[in-house]
Amino acid sequence: MEFGARAVTAAEAVQDVDVVILSINSTSYSKVASLFAGVLEDTIAIDTSNYHPVRDNRIEAIDAGQVESLWVVEQLGRPIVKAWNTVVSGSFSNKGKPAGSLGRIALPVAADRDRDREVGWRWWQIQVLMPSMLAHSKTSGGCNRERLSTALTLP
Repeated sequence: MEFGARAVTAAEAVQDVDVVILSINSTSYSKVASLFAGVLEDTIAIDTSNYHPVRDNRIEAIDAGQVESLWVVEQLGRPIVKAWNTVVSGSFSNKGKPAGSLGRIALPVAADRDRDREVGWRWWQIQVLMPSMLAHSKTSGGCNRERLSTALTLP
């Protein structure tokens, strides 16, 4: 299987893309903020990170009650989608279930802009949910990749 991935610098990774996904510790936002200066306004930034004071050192504003995602927006100078940060990776492959299944896990995807939220949700479906469903379909015969990829086209 070929993915078309290639190694690039951090500055190259945020240029001419539709979506940037951040999975970094809280002390790194100030280090990457300058990378977003030239990024188009409609480029969507999805943040999957969580503040951990023990790991990241204390952040006074968050400790004083500021919402973490708003603090990140201030650091980056742009809106973000806060997504997929409430579950560990093993849950995707071990506990993923189709819509309507009993005991299905819910994942929050939050953003101020509707399009950002929609892309955050659809990206997760395409990159995580669909491959998981395809893996399960090999044993159950219940998944049509062509139909799924058509249904999950980004807006």
